[in-house]
Amino acid sequence: RFADMIAGHVPEAEGRNATLNDWEDHLNCIWPEVRVRRFLEMRGADTGPQEMIKALPALWVGIAYDSGALDQAWQLVRDWSTEERNYLRENTPVYGLQTRFRGKTVQDISIEVLQIAERGLKERSLYNDRDQDETCLLEPLMEIAHSGRTWADRLISCYRNEWGGNIKQVFNTMSYANRPSVLKPLPPISNSRAIRP
Repeated sequence: RFADMIAGHVPEAEGRNATLNDWEDHLNCIWPEVRVRRFLEMRGADTGPQEMIKALPALWVGIAYDSGALDQAWQLVRDWSTEERNYLRENTPVYGLQTRFRGKTVQDISIEVLQIAERGLKERSLYNDRDQDETCLLEPLMEIAHSGRTWADRLISCYRNEWGGNIKQVFNTMSYANRPSVLKPLPPISNSRAIRP
């Protein structure tokens, strides 16, 4: 136990007390939704289309880096109970954007959150070389929120229909060589560049 290490009672390191670095290493073994370090580390997407890997941090920047947006986001969730948050954590992976919550859906809440993030990003007034502000990074999330179809919904639909239950097509579709995107239709079945699972 870490308490034993703090007290210097670990047989392999008798007499050695834990340091701040030991504590930080210990905290790295815990995987909550948000980890507090010298910054906030949000859990999120490890893989997926490149546009989604960019969209997730843009969402958080839009909310967390603008005090007005942060206040709006707080007002949206401040009275949610622990039970309600647990309900969302358990049900959203099952029912997706159609999860019912307080008389609306997670889809409705997603649109609200994206509007808040969009305002926060606009306030930053940062532009790329094509004169687009950072809100362009939210496009795939906006498409998902407004259509009500997640990336998983799209893949499952293709698997059951167009791909005839051929699981290899998921690997082919998700290959970065094929540039997966929620902003364009999923590719038809292809045997070229097939990736073996």
